[in-house]
Amino acid sequence: MSEVELAVIGCLIQNEKAQAEILDKVKKSDFLSPELGELFERLRHQWDQNGRVDAVTVAALPQDQKVLAMQCCEAPIVYSAYASYIKTMLDASKGAKAQTIGLKLATGDCTVEEIEEAVESLSLLLAGKEEVKRFSAMDGVIWFIKAMSEGKNPAMKTGFTRLDNYTAWAPGDFVVIGGRPSSGKTAFTLQLALQMAESGKRVVYYSYETSREKLTMRAAACDWGLDFDSVRRYSANLDRVSRFDMDRYSKRPFEIVEAAGRGTGWLKMDALAHKADVVFIDYLGLIPGSGQSEYERATRVSKELHTMAQSTKMLVVTLCQLNRAGAGTIPTMENLRESGQIEQDADNIILLHNDKERNNYVVRIAKNKDGVTGDLAYMFDGSKQHFYECEARYDT
Repeated sequence: MSEVELAVIGCLIQNEKAQAEILDKVKKSDFLSPELGELFERLRHQWDQNGRVDAVTVAALPQDQKVLAMQCCEAPIVYSAYASYIKTMLDASKGAKAQTIGLKLATGDCTVEEIEEAVESLSLLLAGKEEVKRFSAMDGVIWFIKAMSEGKNPAMKTGFTRLDNYTAWAPGDFVVIGGRPSSGKTAFTLQLALQMAESGKRVVYYSYETSREKLTMRAAACDWGLDFDSVRRYSANLDRVSRFDMDRYSKRPFEIVEAAGRGTGWLKMDALAHKADVVFIDYLGLIPGSGQSEYERATRVSKELHTMAQSTKMLVVTLCQLNRAGAGTIPTMENLRESGQIEQDADNIILLHNDKERNNYVVRIAKNKDGVTGDLAYMFDGSKQHFYECEARYDT
């Protein structure tokens, strides 16, 4: 049996201060020894029933588990070192499980679906459970004084001044940008992505329905002021694009990734591997997930994207299709198509409305956790796939 697994259970029994952390971080499946895993589960049950694990509760165990528990307590361990034992044990468990997944892939007898499932399992395994971060009152005061004196705002600039004035998108935020079909969602978010990359943020744009080539056409038309109709016909005049503009575009930390069929586990793994600061996803309704209905699936995906943003400290921006109810009017959060969970999870919800008859484009800040809501006026030049902020107009 592993000495470190014996040490973890010994600390669980003998060190009352260690019990909450051990029971929070360790699971039965983390033990490579089935016998120790069963003993751990029995001790967890005693904790749930009695609120404690000690010599008295150990005495109530079946004889074989009682002997094993005594062996754990007699192991040569330092009870105050439980944190290092937990880490060593979990690292060993992850390594063994990763090796099992690797061996399965190495057999070569896997379907594409099984390979993708194995890769996603590996990414979730390596991500693990995030350590709980605590802030005492004193910690809070020290951080607050330091933050105010340094004056460094963690909010990321979108490149749209008025949008930045009312929203402060920061690492760990989950932002939803919704619109009805043909409202300009993709064009708007591509421009946002380019502008944020221009400021130095590493941006990855995951597309679930449009090829990287077609998205590059839109991005180039937007950035270089090219006529989009000629671009999509592969006849754009590049004489008007300077070498400086091409060089500036090519040096941005920005990439487009075709992600059709990929789940949220793969998204998180890929974004972490490429050290993304900002992730754009086009769009939520196409991300596969479990659930008996579209509503359940979207609910689960929304929760997972929210968790991804918080656990990785990336800014996660996802597009969302709106239903057609009230077509012709500026949408509200009730028009979110898939799930009410999206409204609950999002830190910011931006709704787009293109009134072509009145040549009036509205960017509605429908939800803003840290500020006010209202409408901003924009102009959208479809021929160049480019958005411009117009005169100040904001309704609180």
